[in-house]
Amino acid sequence: MLLLTRVDELNTSVRKNPIGKFPDLDQLKLKASTNLNIGSNRVLYNVNYVSEDKRNFAIDQGTYKVIERVTQFAVQRMEVEVENQKSATTTTTTSSSKKRFDWS
Repeated sequence: MLLLTRVDELNTSVRKNPIGKFPDLDQLKLKASTNLNIGSNRVLYNVNYVSEDKRNFAIDQGTYKVIERVTQFAVQRMEVEVENQKSATTTTTTSSSKKRFDWS
């Protein structure tokens, strides 16, 4: 997973609406995913607080979306790992059982 920060320096509109659609940022995400050989859905961006004195709902909402996606990816990864562990345990148990009773 890759998190691009300070994207508002490339596109100032993103600071007003961090969860909006921005073709130039989509191109940046695609380029990063291609260069790093990862899925483009694994590249996210975030707008940081810089000089704000007060909370900004749009920035907080964008940060929440990033945290939500990271959590989803983590859950998916753990589900795969659990399945791999179950599969490895079943294979080991089955293999050792066959050896015990295979008298040929």
